[in-house]
Amino acid sequence: MAFRQLALVLFFVILTAARAAAQQDAATVTGEVTDPSGAVVPGATVTVSNVSTGIALTTVTNASGLYTLPGLRPGEYIVLIEAPGFSKFIRTGITLQVAQVARLDAAMQA
Repeated sequence: MAFRQLALVLFFVILTAARAAAQQDAATVTGEVTDPSGAVVPGATVTVSNVSTGIALTTVTNASGLYTLPGLRPGEYIVLIEAPGFSKFIRTGITLQVAQVARLDAAMQA
């Protein structure tokens, strides 16, 4: 029985270490979304798309207008932010490096 418990503990230690190592090579995009007056925009949809793979991740800004999209592979990205009553915000040419945390604030226009 002790062997099984030790094997189980070792399995989880290795799994946790592998996940931590995988996250170290990933980048993050984070920022704040505001309206033309500078007030935060909660509930805005933020989509980050990898140009070479076409893989897109989406999140929504919180009550403070903040968003974070972690786990992005290094490469070139496009960020699209949409909210009702505002024009689309599009930023191209965003190049993410290994373990980078890129800040992209967006001032939405009506």
